[in-house]
Amino acid sequence: MTWEVAEGLEAFANGGYYVIDENTSAKDPHLIAGQVGFRAEPTDSIDLGGRATYYSFDSLDPAFHARGVNGAGGSTPAGGNIVDGLSGGVGGQDIDVVEASLYLGLWTTTAWPVLFYGSWANNLTAESSMLSTAGQEDTAWGAGVEIGNKKKYVKLGVGYWSIEANAFPSQFIDSDLFDGLTNRKGWAIYGSRSVWKNTDLNVTAFLADEIEAAVPPFGDSVPNADRVRIQADLVFKFD
Repeated sequence: MTWEVAEGLEAFANGGYYVIDENTSAKDPHLIAGQVGFRAEPTDSIDLGGRATYYSFDSLDPAFHARGVNGAGGSTPAGGNIVDGLSGGVGGQDIDVVEASLYLGLWTTTAWPVLFYGSWANNLTAESSMLSTAGQEDTAWGAGVEIGNKKKYVKLGVGYWSIEANAFPSQFIDSDLFDGLTNRKGWAIYGSRSVWKNTDLNVTAFLADEIEAAVPPFGDSVPNADRVRIQADLVFKFD
């Protein structure tokens, strides 16, 4: 839902209910999410916006937590959550996460606009482990900047992200930069160029490493953490 608050100022709100897994003999693990935000253009050359999001995971079962710890029984890579830290106990049934993000665009020229962005998230239900030396490990954040116009010359960007072990269920973590694991930090350096009409060439370098290296608390996310990946995409758009 979107509405105009004033000239140059727009607000929006979103919400949803999602079934994560279907169980025949118990309640389905599910996610309820809500979001509010704004977009503003105070001048012709400034564009800014922000959002705040609340994620509530509920009716979680042992299988969900097992996938978050080491990917056990899952169809996609996952791992890095501390077994008794993600939801304040072994197999806790709920996880509550808050997230906020902001961006600022400076469109002083059409050829070389600049975009700054950042985000922060915290797992409100995370607790220090009683089975190991791991702390709450409950925070994730990221920041970056983009410059340029891919249709004029080129768009270039660099971003840095950090996701502590219990900041979010690892099943939903990006696989390009972090291999679907928490307890990760890293850079993405990227560029994009429109080579033909409706055709873009994108090249990205991902450089990642672990945040905490202590074993056993972080043993499921430490192996192969020091990773460099180069990705190139040719994207076609159809009118």
